[in-house]
Amino acid sequence: MAELRFPLDAESYKGEIRFSLVDSLERSDTNNAKFKGNTIHLFLPQGVQYMDKVEYENAELGAVGGAIADGNTDADFSIPSEQLGDKGIQGLLVNSITKTFSPGAAEVSRARNKVAPNPNTRALFKQVNLRTFSFQFKLQPVSEAEAEMIGRIIKVFRTELYPSMIAAQGLGINASAGYNFPDRFFIQQFYGNKELPAQKIAPAYLDSFTTNYNTAHQTFLRGKNGKPYFSEIDIAMTFMESKPLSRKDIGFGF
Repeated sequence: MAELRFPLDAESYKGEIRFSLVDSLERSDTNNAKFKGNTIHLFLPQGVQYMDKVEYENAELGAVGGAIADGNTDADFSIPSEQLGDKGIQGLLVNSITKTFSPGAAEVSRARNKVAPNPNTRALFKQVNLRTFSFQFKLQPVSEAEAEMIGRIIKVFRTELYPSMIAAQGLGINASAGYNFPDRFFIQQFYGNKELPAQKIAPAYLDSFTTNYNTAHQTFLRGKNGKPYFSEIDIAMTFMESKPLSRKDIGFGF
């Protein structure tokens, strides 16, 4: 397994974040995950944000549906006769009847009777959203070895962002028929060799990667044979967890 590290002097930067390629799809807690390829060690960024998000949708249940959902009804859905004299109830009944035969007539009824039905909107749980994580690093090499290391790190991230092709060969055709999924990353935060007590991140796909060279100034680092290197490289990346979490995952430390 190749170890890529920036900065090279690990003793000067005790806090680090590790990005390890993982090829196991079997477990969400990653305790038995198999790592392959490269592990990238970068200094711990200033802020790592965790955002949990679920999604709800609005549903118009109507009067009867709202009563049933709230547990405020019996099996008898009839309207008490003493309420039928109320003008608002009369208007709603007319509106309901006319809507059955003509939607346009129902709108006329609403305008005439000056009443509108309560849609009895309720929030219904829909789904758990996948969590995303963004990281930004400013890489400033102080030696040619560090400049070369930065290039290798960027190449690994960009390589693992993209899928490999599935070739379709036959009948004289050599074309792409599809994609193999990229490998996922296992992301951990450490201080020294001790993992920090932050929320775990499930194996995640790298879905964006941005590189900016010499954003603040136009100076260069010169190597042994006069080879120039950028003196400042900013990288930004976004990861998306490969599965939504459940309540049980929170108990596992996610």
